[in-house]
Amino acid sequence: MQDDLFELALRQPFDTEQNAMEWFVSHRWPDGVRCARCDGSRVHETDYHPSQPYRCSDCKRYFSVKTGTIMQSSKLPLRTWALAICLLMDSKCGINSYDLARLLRVTQPTAWTLTHKIRKGFEDDDGSLFRGPVEVDETYVGGRARNQPLERKKRLKKRVVIGMLDRDTDKVRFKLIAGASRPLLCRFIYENTEDWIEVYTDEHKGYQRMRRRKHSTVNHSKGERGLTNRIESEWAVFKRGIRAVYLQMSPKHQPRYLVEYQERRNLKLLTMLEKMQTFLRRSIGKRLRYLDLIAGGPAYPPVKR
Repeated sequence: MQDDLFELALRQPFDTEQNAMEWFVSHRWPDGVRCARCDGSRVHETDYHPSQPYRCSDCKRYFSVKTGTIMQSSKLPLRTWALAICLLMDSKCGINSYDLARLLRVTQPTAWTLTHKIRKGFEDDDGSLFRGPVEVDETYVGGRARNQPLERKKRLKKRVVIGMLDRDTDKVRFKLIAGASRPLLCRFIYENTEDWIEVYTDEHKGYQRMRRRKHSTVNHSKGERGLTNRIESEWAVFKRGIRAVYLQMSPKHQPRYLVEYQERRNLKLLTMLEKMQTFLRRSIGKRLRYLDLIAGGPAYPPVKR
């Protein structure tokens, strides 16, 4: 039932693989196909290569619309990529690789690799600064200590995630940091905001004595509310996804999960086709190999279902 719903949502222009190919080509090269390797304009179509239908007369190499993007070397159809983007970015708390594999009719390791590549493709590297006022808060991820033995509680290694919300643009930004010390917390604020803007935080000592910022705090221990409610509500959605959807996140891959929640939140007002256009634009020049994904750990999260 659910896969029929998403097939209906993507019927146009992704009803066939040929139409999907034409959509990706027209949005990657709106002014005509150019070489994905040398950016040359002397390009012609060819039938000599089964998966790379274009050849550049300047560099004498074949390429496709996937070349030079996060989709490079992928054998999955473009329709599968489009449907995976729709499922991952339209689900409020995300979708795990087991459910995605059933909907896409692929293996679970393939679905797991596909989701990480999509998260990598949505990474935004523009480096723009928030102009404020902004709300800042931190949280801890990495396991629940409730109802666990003391020995296991001591072994829990929680990681600190800091988040920022711009009240003017309603954009958020998340980042994993090494600890909740004052230098690390303030550095995140300095690197992502302009000077002399309003910064709202709680009474955490790590935010004290901030330079070139107008700093206001809310004291939760005294029952004060209001200044940081919006950024704190973002943690509820993020942690609900960890507990109910993904069940666990490897520390190695946590930054990409943060990208997923961040960009789903920032792009929520866009249509699904606009989200796919954003993915295609940002994915150019990025590469994430499967061997890099599994290096130093299991090939996929060992979750039994």
